[in-house]
Amino acid sequence: MNAALFNGDWMNKEHFVYSLLFDEKGGIIEADFQESSSGTLWFHIDSQNEESVEWLYKKSGLEEITCKALLNSDSRPRVTITPKGILATLRGINLNPGSDPEDMIFLHLWIEEKRIISIRQHKVKAVENVYNSLKSGIGPKNVAGFIVSILIELTKGIGEIVNEIYDEVDDLEDEVIITKSADLRLRISDVRREIIMLRRYIMPQRDVILRLQIEDIPWIKAEDKNYLREIGEITARYIDDLDSSRERAGVTQEELNNLINENMNRTIYFLSIISTIFLPLTFMTGLLGINVGGIPGAKSEAAFWVVLLISILLGLIEYLIFKRSKKL
Repeated sequence: MNAALFNGDWMNKEHFVYSLLFDEKGGIIEADFQESSSGTLWFHIDSQNEESVEWLYKKSGLEEITCKALLNSDSRPRVTITPKGILATLRGINLNPGSDPEDMIFLHLWIEEKRIISIRQHKVKAVENVYNSLKSGIGPKNVAGFIVSILIELTKGIGEIVNEIYDEVDDLEDEVIITKSADLRLRISDVRREIIMLRRYIMPQRDVILRLQIEDIPWIKAEDKNYLREIGEITARYIDDLDSSRERAGVTQEELNNLINENMNRTIYFLSIISTIFLPLTFMTGLLGINVGGIPGAKSEAAFWVVLLISILLGLIEYLIFKRSKKL
């Protein structure tokens, strides 16, 4: 291990969220930066901490272009493999309070055979889970194990959200048939938006896993690649579930639109029938109400009741005609 990594003159643990050594047995040794030690180093830093960013640029030993890539907050999952190390960007479900899960947060990784630098902007539950497993002595033993553990935790979080979306689509399908409410449109639109946002990041994340699986990286052993293959297959299944949910949500929205249009057409048709019934009555009353001489019954006290009776009979006849023709 490079003793410069433990130079206490420039290293301050307060610059890091975590700074530790793997004991290569599944646990950790809190790094003593006053002494050189052997093992795998893990530095986890917050990109919003100015001192951490300064350490990354000036003291981490990484090139400036690599540091900029590690601090980019808007990149999709990707991986770049170089002779010096692996630069990877992963995405995880945003489980922070007040956040939308589909607004996936980034986790940047710089990985060497004996050193890991991970960078976050917001808390990443997957990282916390890996850290807690290390504190309990059941965590990864090396860098390859760390990659597998992080991907497993990220995939678990994705799986929980994908299953929730799948169940939500099931509920929407049932509610559309039962309630036929236009209010469901907003819920369906929200679900479809969640699916689009999740798929945007999960697809390239699967490609990252595949790339790590097929590349010849000396410190990623066959056993680790088997885990990566399994994680990749699980991720692919989640993508299929999202595609299925998206199609079902689309069909559900079409069904809802059809039901709403059917109800609207039925209402318009009913109003058209009512208008048709009253059209001749309106014509008759309008004709009798014109202000000219010669209106029949103008001076007869019984004329009003005669006109009323004729109107009722006319309306009844029209109703019977529509009823017989099955228009009603």
